[in-house]
Amino acid sequence: MKKIRTYIHLLKPLLIGLFLLQQAKAQTTLQVVTKSIEKTFSITPNLVVEAEKADIELITWEKDKIQARIELIAKHPDRNVAKNDLEMLKYIADKMSDKILLRNYLVVQSNAQKPGSNFKTKYTIYLPENLKVTIQNSFGKIFIQGKYSQLTIKSEFCVLDLQKAEGIAKMETYYGVVHSKNFSGVSMIKSERSELFFQQLSGINIINAQYGKIEIESVVNLKSLTINAKKTEINLKIPLQNHGFNLETRYGKMFLPDGFKWVQNTDNTKAATYNLSAISKISIQNSFGNISIN
Repeated sequence: MKKIRTYIHLLKPLLIGLFLLQQAKAQTTLQVVTKSIEKTFSITPNLVVEAEKADIELITWEKDKIQARIELIAKHPDRNVAKNDLEMLKYIADKMSDKILLRNYLVVQSNAQKPGSNFKTKYTIYLPENLKVTIQNSFGKIFIQGKYSQLTIKSEFCVLDLQKAEGIAKMETYYGVVHSKNFSGVSMIKSERSELFFQQLSGINIINAQYGKIEIESVVNLKSLTINAKKTEINLKIPLQNHGFNLETRYGKMFLPDGFKWVQNTDNTKAATYNLSAISKISIQNSFGNISIN
C-alpha cells in the first residue's frame, strides 16, 4: 500500500501536467476565417505573382483564358478577432497593359491595433501554355506544373515543387527546399542555405549553391549540368555511360566509382574526370564540401 501511495504521489504531477496540456490545447483551437475571390482573364503574355506567406499553385491547361482563385485566410482562437484581422489582408488581381498582377499584402492603420491572427494566402492559377510567369514568395509553398516560355521565381523560406515543368526557368531560393521531377528545358538556379532534389532531370542546367545540399536521383536526355558550389554536399546517382564528368573540390572529399581518372588528389584539392568526349557534360566545382557519384 505504501508503494502504491508513492507511485500515485509520483504520477500526480504528471497527470496534472497532462490535464493542463489538454486544457491549453482545447483553449487554443484556432478558428479559421476565409475570404475567396475568383477572377478570369483573357490571355496575357505575362503573369506576375507578388506574395508573402502564400501557397501558390500554377497549372497549365488547354483553355484560352487565365483563371485565378485567391483565398485570404486568418486564424485565431477568437473567431471575431480573426474576422476583424482579415480585413487588414488585402489583394490585387488586375490586368495592367501586358501583364496580370496578383498580389497579397497587409495594411495596418497607424491608429489600429496590430493583428494577432496568423495569415495565409492561397493562389490556385490555371493558365495557357507558353506564358511568361514571375513569382516572388516568402514563408510558403510554390507548385508548378506545365509548359512555360519563361519562369522566374524568387523565394525565401519556401518549398518549391516542380512536377513535369518545361521551359526556361530562373530560380532563386534562400533557406528553402526544391523538389523537381521531370523538368525539361533550361534551368538556372541560385541557391543559398537550401536543399535541392531532382528526379528525371533533363536539358541544360546551371546551379550556383552555397551552404546547402544537392541530390540528383536520375537524369533523362541530360545535355549539360554545371554546378558551382561552396560548402555544399553534392550527391549524384547518375549512370556513367553516356555522360562525361569533370569534377573538382577544394578542402572536401570525393567518393567515386571505378573508372574515374584522378587529375589531382591532395589534401587540399581533389580533381577527377571521366569520359570527357561524351555529349552529355557534367561539370562540378565545389569547395569545403563533398562530391559523391553513385
